[in-house]
Amino acid sequence: MKKKTIIFLGLILILCVISVSAAEPVTIRVSWWGSQSRHNKTLKVIDLFEKQHPEINIEPQYTGWSGYWEQMSAQAAGGNLPDVMQHDRMYLTQYIDNDRILSLNSYVESGILDISNVDQPMEIVDDQLYGVTLGVNAFAVAYNKEMFDEAGIAEPSPDWTWQDFMATARELKEKLPIKYGSTILPGAHRDVFGFRIWLRQHGKSLYNEAADGLGYDDDQLFTDFFSMYEDLKDEGIAAPAAVTEEAGHNIEMDPFVKGEAAMSSMWSNQVVAASSAAGKKVDLALMPNAEDQVQSGMFIKPGMYFTVSKNSDHPEAAAKFINFFINNLEANKIIAAGRGVPVSAKIREEMAATLDEVNKEQFEYINLATEHSSAIYAPPPENHPQIRDLLTETVLRILYGQMSAEQAAGYFRDQAVKILN
Repeated sequence: MKKKTIIFLGLILILCVISVSAAEPVTIRVSWWGSQSRHNKTLKVIDLFEKQHPEINIEPQYTGWSGYWEQMSAQAAGGNLPDVMQHDRMYLTQYIDNDRILSLNSYVESGILDISNVDQPMEIVDDQLYGVTLGVNAFAVAYNKEMFDEAGIAEPSPDWTWQDFMATARELKEKLPIKYGSTILPGAHRDVFGFRIWLRQHGKSLYNEAADGLGYDDDQLFTDFFSMYEDLKDEGIAAPAAVTEEAGHNIEMDPFVKGEAAMSSMWSNQVVAASSAAGKKVDLALMPNAEDQVQSGMFIKPGMYFTVSKNSDHPEAAAKFINFFINNLEANKIIAAGRGVPVSAKIREEMAATLDEVNKEQFEYINLATEHSSAIYAPPPENHPQIRDLLTETVLRILYGQMSAEQAAGYFRDQAVKILN
């Protein structure tokens, strides 16, 4: 009897050890870029997730946009990408092609990742889901309504043109005690999207269908668009190159956010951080139309994605976190559309009644932009970052007075052809 009791107690002890071992939480790394506001909110969501999922610990890895991709590239080379990685559309194709990203189809099929209420595009390649969209946004003209009212100038309407934009910037500078009518931020690559919209308005694109050359033949398109930059700079209407270059991707450093200009450009999801930094609500308007446009240049863009790295040891835990991020109401209230308007129709409906005026502006802008948009462009080629940086460098040459817009058009084409070929 005594021997049986010892064996029985031994079995209980073994089972307890196994149970404790099974309950050991796993740790996954989650990476993202963004402003301090985004960092704070994402960390709160992580805390909420860990409370509801004690079996999973999360190690956050975050920084600003500058340096993020260099960091990810180094980790990819070492086979050590974060389990969950925040992705941008211009890099995602490259990571998929290089077999760095895991297909999430099996987690959708098992119900771990629920996308049944998602009504926005995901990143699907050859019927495989690789990128879960975290929010959608659209490019916009940001403006200070109080300044417009003070100057007695009507707010931008959906049918305003580039000529209207130029005239408005001049009038604002003339009537108000501000430094600039508008800001131009090539250091933040906003010039790339402004030019893309201009090309789309003329039935063209930045790249051709094969993505091995530029998508427009007439350099007058380049000259006409960036001549507007040149004029704003020469007339002292826009912030000088040194100021805009210093601001870069830091939304808090934008002269517009600092109250030194009446207009700027930004992605709709940036209105949250911009309003927070400005200490007042920022309003959004559609990008101006070209007077001779053949279609709308506006488009709705997935703000960013979460992906699961192929080197992840805990892909199921990673999928659970992504599912929580897009489907949990409390999490989305914390995020407050900081990565774009939520992709879940159910979440949008549940949040509608509780939106503050800043997020209401973002939600309403997406609805307006959707009405005035055409289909988004194809994913860019792998060497798009080089083209993007080349365009920014070229625009800075214009703003520093080193080249005219006409000279810059030829320079950009010559250098772009070398990169794309």
